[in-house]
Amino acid sequence: MNATINNGKATVNRTLNGLTISVPSRKVWLAMIFLPVWLCGWAFGFVAAGSNMLGLWGAAGETDLFLAVWLVGWTVGGIFAIGVVLWLWFGRETFEISGTKVHFTRGVFGLGLRKELDRSQVENVRYHAVDTGSFSGNRNAAAFGFGDGRIKFDYGMKTYSFGLGVDEAEARYLVEQIASTL
Repeated sequence: MNATINNGKATVNRTLNGLTISVPSRKVWLAMIFLPVWLCGWAFGFVAAGSNMLGLWGAAGETDLFLAVWLVGWTVGGIFAIGVVLWLWFGRETFEISGTKVHFTRGVFGLGLRKELDRSQVENVRYHAVDTGSFSGNRNAAAFGFGDGRIKFDYGMKTYSFGLGVDEAEARYLVEQIASTL
């Protein structure tokens, strides 16, 4: 008895006009639980430092330069952590071939990287091996929405990649689907 196994993460939809591939972000459960908890502590520190700087706690006096610089760094770190949490929970990559265009997006709730490319100029769609060993920075970068994906393609003098959340076998399958549609 032959059964089709479809245990991939990507969603593939074929239409009369083309193909849409949607890949959710790679889920790293430890980070998905730890970062929101860490952000609670971050928020406490942010409110405490901001209140101190505004003179709401204690005597109003001269602004402490160290505290001002620290607060700027703390704010940047918090914004980055919020972005990572949003990516881990809700991030998505989409590759859509429709008519004469290819749309490529990577983001959260419609915000993020968005490229519209000419379909006739997309070439050399291929699988790209990515080292995802435990001590490789690639595994962690992909989990946070950065780095190279497992599917690459050339567009003029640039190379794009996507498929941060797919495994090797699924990436090879998606490359076949894209190549047959282009």
